[in-house]
Amino acid sequence: MLRISVLSVIASLLPGLSAAESCTLRNDYCVPFVGCTVDGGVYYTGRTYGKRSGPIIAKSWDGAECTGRWWRTAIGTGKAEFTCSDGNKGRATYNYVDSGSGTVLGRGRLANGDRMRFWAGHKVLPYVLENEDERVEMITCVGRALANEGFGS
Repeated sequence: MLRISVLSVIASLLPGLSAAESCTLRNDYCVPFVGCTVDGGVYYTGRTYGKRSGPIIAKSWDGAECTGRWWRTAIGTGKAEFTCSDGNKGRATYNYVDSGSGTVLGRGRLANGDRMRFWAGHKVLPYVLENEDERVEMITCVGRALANEGFGS
């Protein structure tokens, strides 16, 4: 069952991969991110810019546009805040880097109290697919988010 879900996630991503190609470290240190509620029902996709701090642009699963900022703290963790056009707000703290993939992991909350998981980096999908601790809900959510990434390059 898990293999079928994983394969369908990968297949659904193939048409959408070109949208993320212009988000590179050479492009103002652009880093893509995905955030999912812990039940996997709601997701956000976006990009951050800058090496130590900078802007965030994102879209929610239902098309709300979100903007915010991120920054590194004195102890090296990452913090982010965003507000969306539908009135929703969120915060995240990134405190783990997977050295193999360069993926940064974080946790956060939406203003309504929903808990979120966040992944940032250029290899988010491979990280989530290869990490056996990830639940099927998270794999599916990340796959849907990346397949539906809907903001301009």
